[in-house]
Amino acid sequence: MISATHLHHLQPAVATNVRAAAHYLDRTLASFRASLEAPLREQDPDVMISCAFILLHYTWATPFFSLDEAEPNPASDKLIPFASGLKSVIQRAHDMESPSLTIFKPLLRPEMIRRFKDWAATVEYSYDFQEEFMLRSKVPVLSREEECWEGCGSVHAADRLVPIFQAVDSISRREEDVEWLMPDIQAYSLMWPAKSNKKFEDEVAVNQPDALVVMLAFYACMTWLLADDVWWAERRSKVMLKTILAYLEKEAESEWKQCARRICKYFGFRPDGTVEGAGGGSRYKAVANSTVSRIHSSKCSESYLWRAPA
Repeated sequence: MISATHLHHLQPAVATNVRAAAHYLDRTLASFRASLEAPLREQDPDVMISCAFILLHYTWATPFFSLDEAEPNPASDKLIPFASGLKSVIQRAHDMESPSLTIFKPLLRPEMIRRFKDWAATVEYSYDFQEEFMLRSKVPVLSREEECWEGCGSVHAADRLVPIFQAVDSISRREEDVEWLMPDIQAYSLMWPAKSNKKFEDEVAVNQPDALVVMLAFYACMTWLLADDVWWAERRSKVMLKTILAYLEKEAESEWKQCARRICKYFGFRPDGTVEGAGGGSRYKAVANSTVSRIHSSKCSESYLWRAPA
């Protein structure tokens, strides 16, 4: 599977490589499913967790569409349900074994996610992302006791995007260097699709426009923040950004098209999803390097550079 995926990465336009990657993924999944159904031995939980993480990274790195699709349909990409299933496997395996015994204990602790969310809660951002990108003011506000209304999955997903928006806004305004926070941002972003609720999964599966706008904003953030620096985010972020933009421009009503155009304008993307200016990759590094230089020169002291808290 790894060899086929590597060939697919090197030559994505070769149909044989696409078929081979899909074929060996199916075989891997069949073996993995059989292992889940069998009684677990003492060492199996760690094996299950490691396989699930490998498959999660693989799924992130490889957006799959039907080979006969001239215009890929966003709904045919199954990252959310697949990632959600893998998250359940990881949780089940972890629960079966004492957390103190698993070799994955450092990776499964919530400190990284909590640190990122705590940091985001302290940052005041200058742009109303949820209103400008997702028309939040038009969504009815219901209590938790009431049944889920149409679009509530998108609201939940948009709320989980807020910490990522905070990071983008802080970096783009060049207020501070957040390099120390990037591992936390990467961990949060990797698991963001896996933590979608079933309602949002269903909304994406039928190309509901508000759900697609949330996914567009997510992939725009990933392209801006991670695409050139994190291997598993590189291809998917750019491919899905272009795919969702093309679908919304063709199929969505005017108000959702306007949301998509505002996302492009904010992040500096052309209408086709490519990056304005040279090259076409993430802008985080250029902005971050500029920020560090500015902070350093303004204080004339290396001791002022932001570092991870003790």
